[in-house]
Amino acid sequence: MEWKGASEWAIERVSLWNKRKYAKKWGYEIEVVNMVAKKRYAHEWRESWEKVDLIRDAMKKYPNAEWFWWLDLNTYIMEYSYSLENHIFKHLDEYTYRDINYYNPLNITHPLTDIYLDPISQSATGDQDPSSINLVLPQDCGGFNLGSFFIRRSDWTDRLLDIWWDPVLYEQKHMDWEHKEQD
Repeated sequence: MEWKGASEWAIERVSLWNKRKYAKKWGYEIEVVNMVAKKRYAHEWRESWEKVDLIRDAMKKYPNAEWFWWLDLNTYIMEYSYSLENHIFKHLDEYTYRDINYYNPLNITHPLTDIYLDPISQSATGDQDPSSINLVLPQDCGGFNLGSFFIRRSDWTDRLLDIWWDPVLYEQKHMDWEHKEQD
């Protein structure tokens, strides 16, 4: 792996400035973690999954926050004039779709038929209640994109992060997942 050049460092500086400016404008906290210094999992293929630990750390550091926005360093906030509350969270019912059959580029089989699932979990559309949304994922041409997403503090989120980081899961499946952390 090559080290970053001047243009990569410049992009990162502008990206940090961009995020700090937006956070300051709307009164949000921003947490920037130096992954080069951290390198907790640098010896493993799962290094890029370290965001699970970082989300958990942020949830501990900000115990009163409801939503957390993960932004990769190579992302930019393009619209400063809208707060997250007014642009997204007050309109979750309008801006989200929950029918897996509406857009399914990875061809995920649905409905699920596992007998241990309740009727809502077996449904292709969930419960249609915006207050039950705990994860907001954008999509791009490759399917889900984990470079920018929102995650809500909840019991559901705790379970998701436990499963996401469970060695039994990622050690068994990582060879099947072609997009690394994007899966």
